[in-house]
Amino acid sequence: MDADLFSVGSVPAEPLAVDHPDRAIIDRVAAAIEERSGGWAVFAQEIPRRLRLAIDEVIDMPRTGRFVLAQLEKTEKTYLGTKVEILIRDFLGVPKGLLDLDVAGLDIDVKNTVTGNWMIPSEAIRKPCILISENEPSAVCSVGLLICHPAYLTGGANKDGKVSVSAIGRKNIHWILKNHPYPANFWEAVPTHIRRSIMQPTSGTERLYALFQAFLGRPIARGTVESVARQKDFMKRLRSNGGVRDRLEPQGIVLLSGVADRELALRLGIPALAREEFVAVPVTTSAQLEAVRASHRHSGVVALAEPRSPADG
Repeated sequence: MDADLFSVGSVPAEPLAVDHPDRAIIDRVAAAIEERSGGWAVFAQEIPRRLRLAIDEVIDMPRTGRFVLAQLEKTEKTYLGTKVEILIRDFLGVPKGLLDLDVAGLDIDVKNTVTGNWMIPSEAIRKPCILISENEPSAVCSVGLLICHPAYLTGGANKDGKVSVSAIGRKNIHWILKNHPYPANFWEAVPTHIRRSIMQPTSGTERLYALFQAFLGRPIARGTVESVARQKDFMKRLRSNGGVRDRLEPQGIVLLSGVADRELALRLGIPALAREEFVAVPVTTSAQLEAVRASHRHSGVVALAEPRSPADG
């Protein structure tokens, strides 16, 4: 994924007022996080990637046949919070303290939610918390800091003794990222019947062929390709000599890689193809065909049929 995919914007996104009673300790925690991250720009790039990684690993599509977060069991959603905590701790390079993180000599809890409701354990009350949320349908995330004063929490605890952040508490969050884009789940907007039709073939090559046929002109991330192939040597399934390219090229469709074909993708109308993406592009004009042939003239990789539309474009 390209480094400039996500706009950093203003970080922190919504800071607490300078005269807020929690501002001194919030500034201490925020400064430590910024330093450990290598700057807010790095934080704003890396945290969205790690959230996507955590969610995808828990969905575990290649082994479970599930596509989206909504298909997870309740216990798995709980584990997602643990996974996010581990990835945050690894990113910051800090040890585990009495709570989830030891940052700048402070014990800090990490709470993640996909429902918008953070549950705070009794041991984190009056402590700093990193609050993280993901919205899969909208592909936006938020990261904030909150000192979990009792006044910021609801009165009633659940059976585990946890309380949630109240409406007043939300007004006292120091937002580092707010409704910030993170990599979308490719399958989130794909109708169920299309998902099933793609995954129906028993052959990895046939599944990949169905995937690219269903999404002509749409860049598809390497992770999605790997999940659909369900094979360790999935890249082999994309190449010629019996791979997807051999199925697509007789139909006038070229399969491009973000590693080798970014310039060609631009000439064929696919902007900013990332290194970890692939795209199947119908070649419909003589000009497009010549662009493909010129790009591969010395490699001999592509030998497309004449374009399906005779008109130049």
